[in-house]
Amino acid sequence: MRFLKEFYKKNIQIPPQFREEVSQNDRRFLKILFIISLVFGASMLAVFMAFKGADSSTALIVFYYSFLTVVGIIGLVVIRYKIPTSVLACLVLVCSQVIITINFARTPIGNTILVFNGFAFSLILFMNMNPIMFALELLSYLLAMGICVWNGIIKINLPDSKSFTGNIFFFLIIMFFLVFWKRKNVIGTFERDIDLESQRKKAEELLRNILPDPVIEELKTKGFSSPANYENITVLVSDFVDFTKTSSFLQPFFLINELNEIFTAFDKITEAHNCIRIKTIGDAYMAVCGLPEKNEDHAEKLLLCAKEFIAYLEERNKSSQIKWKIRVGLASGSAVAGIIGKKKYIYDVLGETVESAVTMQTESSPMHIKLSSTTVDCLNKNGCLKKYLQENIETDEK
Repeated sequence: MRFLKEFYKKNIQIPPQFREEVSQNDRRFLKILFIISLVFGASMLAVFMAFKGADSSTALIVFYYSFLTVVGIIGLVVIRYKIPTSVLACLVLVCSQVIITINFARTPIGNTILVFNGFAFSLILFMNMNPIMFALELLSYLLAMGICVWNGIIKINLPDSKSFTGNIFFFLIIMFFLVFWKRKNVIGTFERDIDLESQRKKAEELLRNILPDPVIEELKTKGFSSPANYENITVLVSDFVDFTKTSSFLQPFFLINELNEIFTAFDKITEAHNCIRIKTIGDAYMAVCGLPEKNEDHAEKLLLCAKEFIAYLEERNKSSQIKWKIRVGLASGSAVAGIIGKKKYIYDVLGETVESAVTMQTESSPMHIKLSSTTVDCLNKNGCLKKYLQENIETDEK
């Protein structure tokens, strides 16, 4: 029993995460099939009614094409409702078998079975039919046909070839195993696709940690990202006070955890203000605002980030074993930014503005923010300098 459950789960059952997509694919195919049935049945019925003869097969032909038309109409109606795809597939099989049975009265059995096998083969190729449903439905039809032949309701004249019956059953067995193969192949394909999609998302997430989103999009569309000069940006540089002295008596694991926790908090603050973390070098943290997308409030945005950095550390120091303090420097102006490296990407910002931010950080007092004269000008221009002039804000007077 356990073996059967495992076999069913591995080769027959569609995993829950794929059922909706499989169902949608099958319903699209069934919709096309119903449209073909409706168009073919209606057009042939119209042609026949226009040129009908007076022979005995008139009623049967009218019924045949009318049945095709009705099947198409009913199929297109019911497919709009939330009827399980497996039920719709079974409906198609039953309708096809009705059509085949009608053909028994008109054409040789060999032609009829050939048409039926061709249709069933196509249905298997395009649909993800449940092997058990297919086998039970086919056996039910064969049993019903046997009963009809036994009672004389239907007369079947088999070809003289002794191998005909054997060949038919052999082909039915092949179709049955083809259903199993298709089902398993579909499951395997979906599992590979979802694994590839997961890997793609992981790779893209890693890229987002080191590159801005617009640069990633440019890499995806063009295969490269061109460096650019940005005229109006602000650069923030911070580092820890007495970091070398403090880290000398800390365990490596503890030190890395401390930096990881603090820089993760800085990243969240930076993202919240639509700024970009460029890189960390040891205890130094660099962020920018105004690239690759322009931002008129770049100086104010980064100043808010710097203030929140200090506020975060002040709150953290109340309960933390290590009382970290930082110096922060801000500078505004122009800079060049782009990707450096071929195998290991790094998005870097270069220029006098970066050097000025480093200088401001070096000259800043602990837990203070020092603004370059260009940053002060930007804040003045936006009319928000007075709002941020507090005790922990220093300016570069020139």
